[in-house]
Amino acid sequence: MLDYLWKKFKRDNDVAPEAEESSYLNIKGLEQDIKVPAPTKADKRWARKLKNATTGDVTTALISAIETGQNWRVWYLINRPLRTTGNMLLGKIKNLGFQGNVDLAEGLAKAAENDNVTAAYLLLKFAEKKQTTCFGADDVVREEIEHYTRNGLVDIAEKPGSGVFRLVAQTFAALTDNHSVMHRAEQQMLLAQAAIRAAAQGNQAHLDAILDNHLLEPRKFVEAYMHSFYYTDVFGGEKDVTQEERKPFLEWLKRRGIVDEVFEEEAAAVEVRVAGQKAVHRDAVAKGWKLSERWMPNEDGALTPPGSGLVEIDVRDRSNGKPLTFVFNYAAGCAHRLDGAQTCTFGFGQISDTALLDEGRAFLDSCRVATPELVWKKGEPFRLRLKDQKPG
Repeated sequence: MLDYLWKKFKRDNDVAPEAEESSYLNIKGLEQDIKVPAPTKADKRWARKLKNATTGDVTTALISAIETGQNWRVWYLINRPLRTTGNMLLGKIKNLGFQGNVDLAEGLAKAAENDNVTAAYLLLKFAEKKQTTCFGADDVVREEIEHYTRNGLVDIAEKPGSGVFRLVAQTFAALTDNHSVMHRAEQQMLLAQAAIRAAAQGNQAHLDAILDNHLLEPRKFVEAYMHSFYYTDVFGGEKDVTQEERKPFLEWLKRRGIVDEVFEEEAAAVEVRVAGQKAVHRDAVAKGWKLSERWMPNEDGALTPPGSGLVEIDVRDRSNGKPLTFVFNYAAGCAHRLDGAQTCTFGFGQISDTALLDEGRAFLDSCRVATPELVWKKGEPFRLRLKDQKPG
């Protein structure tokens, strides 16, 4: 086995022949970065110890080899055949070799963290050869590579490895045609998240790779930048994207000629407005305001469904201290007072606590942040206009 490996990589610092013959992996421009040297004597001694390594030991050794750039060891580990050994009746079962799947995705992330292009290439080559999962596509291999590269773009966007990110981006770009509109919409959403994540870490080369491979058009980049004012879900819902994290994104948009200083001023005004509305929203939620999920009747008896602008809050009856619920329907101009099983409906003009009415309206407005419209003429930078503002 070791003699075979030696022959396979006898050309030190060169791309293995099959790299140039791949129908799926796009290594254009990265050929000189893919280098798998022949094994050293230390590598051979190390390999003998891992000949029958469990999947857990293989994973641990693989991560270490990727980190240190020992790429012959990476090649050796991911080509350890996956097999099961032991006595099932006695419950003594061991899984040996490289199992792919989750370990492959973890390996890609580690390669991006260390900008180990060779390791990333070898992991994707493994997916191409082994077809570790089946997604029901006519071309299983193509779907396999697309799966890992699509998810990889989001997973490694925050990692510094620009070479690895470009390899993943240009490989994914070559596999994304002939998809349904819904599938493409999902891809665009994921790529927008990848762009925001990359920009937050100052990885502008990643943004270049996305744009250069036409994975997002300029308008989609601008939309992603503006969406970063509103949403936390690009970081798993853990936190808002900060102004400091957005700064590299704006700098990149200006450098690529997509926006200019006028857009920067317009976006800053929108950001202030959004920040104010988000603060109102947080305060209102802290007081107990929420969007109502009830079906409530209007004054004419017609039912208003959830999601139609109904908001509610639980309060205490000032006369007896008992809990009450108020539901406000701003579209219909009426309110509902829920006292246990009893419901009383009345118009806004009959409400004495106008402060509560104003709070509810402010909360509803904070749930409907005005999104700016992108204005663009060919050959010019993008401009912003709030949809509730008239042109000019």
